[in-house]
Amino acid sequence: MSLKIAILNLMPDKITTEAQFSRLLKNEITDADIKLIKLETYKPKTAPENHMKEFYTPFSEALVQKFDGFIITGSPVEHLEFEQVSYWDELCKIMDWALSNVTSTLCICWGAQAALYYHYGISKVPLEEKLCGVFPLQALNKQNELIKGLNDPFNVPQSRWSGIDEAALYDCDSLEVFAASEKVGTHIAASKDLSQVFVLGHMEYDADTLAKEFIRDCEKGLDPAIPFNYFPDDNPLNVPINSWEKDAKLFFKNWIDYIKSKER
Repeated sequence: MSLKIAILNLMPDKITTEAQFSRLLKNEITDADIKLIKLETYKPKTAPENHMKEFYTPFSEALVQKFDGFIITGSPVEHLEFEQVSYWDELCKIMDWALSNVTSTLCICWGAQAALYYHYGISKVPLEEKLCGVFPLQALNKQNELIKGLNDPFNVPQSRWSGIDEAALYDCDSLEVFAASEKVGTHIAASKDLSQVFVLGHMEYDADTLAKEFIRDCEKGLDPAIPFNYFPDDNPLNVPINSWEKDAKLFFKNWIDYIKSKER
C-alpha cells in the first residue's frame, strides 16, 4: 500500500522544490502517492500558471482527504511578522486541519518557525547576519526512531535570516529537541508523539542550491558572505560537495518508517 503524502509548497521555485522532496520521498523507500497543495489566498509570482493548474490541488479540495504525511516547506517571508504574511490565515486553517487529518506533519525552515509559533507560541528571532552554509549538527537522542543511524555530527544546509526563541522551545514540555549545535541552535524538534516534526534547515537541498542562492544574491549586489563549509577551499569557483545527502535520505526514511508503523 502506497503512502499518501501532501506537500504545501511555499517556495518560489516550485519545480525545483517538488523535485527535491520527491527524490527523498521516493528514494527506494516507498511508492509514495504525492499530492501538491496550493494556497487559495495567494497566487505565486514566479511559478508558471499552467504548471500550478496541472499539478497542484487547491487546499479546499484536498481537505476532504486524510494523509499519512504532510510537508510544509519554507518560504522567503522571514522579514515579516507572521500575521503580516498575506496567506497567514489560510496557513493557520491548514495547520489546524493537519492536526486531525495527518499522521505526521513535517515543517521545514520558515514553515517550522510558523508552526512552532502558531501551535506553541514560540517566537522567531531575527539573526544579526544570515545563517548560510553547511553546518555540523549533534544528535541529542540517538535512540529516537526519527534520527537513528544518522552520523554524529551530521551536516545540514542552512539558509535563513531568523532562528527561534530557544529558551521557550526548551521550556515547552510538549516538545523535544533531537538535533542542535552552538552555531545553528535547534535543527530538529518534534512533539512527543512525532505527529509534528520541525526541521529548521534544508536537508532537501541539492548540492548546488546554496551556490545558486549565492550567485543570485551577488547579482543583486547584496555582497553575501561565502556560505560556511560549502565551497571547497571557500572558493565559489569550486564545485560544492554534497556532504549531507546520505543523512538526509536516512532522515526521510526514518520519518516514512515512523508513519508506516502508525498505520499498522
